[in-house]
Amino acid sequence: VANVHGIFRLAPALILLPFAGVFERIARSIVKDEPIDEEDKSALAALDALDERLFNAPSIALDQVERVVCEMSDIAGHNYDACVKQIFEYDPKRDQRIEAREDLLDNMTDAANTYIVSLSPHVMRESDMRHQNYVAKALICYERIGDLAVNIKNEIANLRSEGKSF
Repeated sequence: VANVHGIFRLAPALILLPFAGVFERIARSIVKDEPIDEEDKSALAALDALDERLFNAPSIALDQVERVVCEMSDIAGHNYDACVKQIFEYDPKRDQRIEAREDLLDNMTDAANTYIVSLSPHVMRESDMRHQNYVAKALICYERIGDLAVNIKNEIANLRSEGKSF
């Protein structure tokens, strides 16, 4: 039975092997490869770590949310730095990147907030409750910094459109 099963699995693989290149082209045409920035990769990896199976260990789950908040702090800092650069060296591509980072911050905030609220019934220890509150407040602050960076970017664009300088 094992030999028949092995032959049954091996035969189609051998028959389809010459067509591997065709299947690759079909897959590449269906799934477009978009370049992902390193910053986006680390943020998405942090979001992937928010797993509900960790609710049994709230301390570990809170550490994962804190990891997301740390990524958000980096992104918000990059957005602020980009806004400051826009004052002195305006670049439309930088504006687009600021907007993309803001969208990423918003998505991270939504995911982390949902995770924290879902985690709340599982948090029993006082130290974990304090940690949860700290993380939730930091999350809101970094999201707000991202919003303020976009507001600064918009004001700089308005100044440029009116022909004024900072």
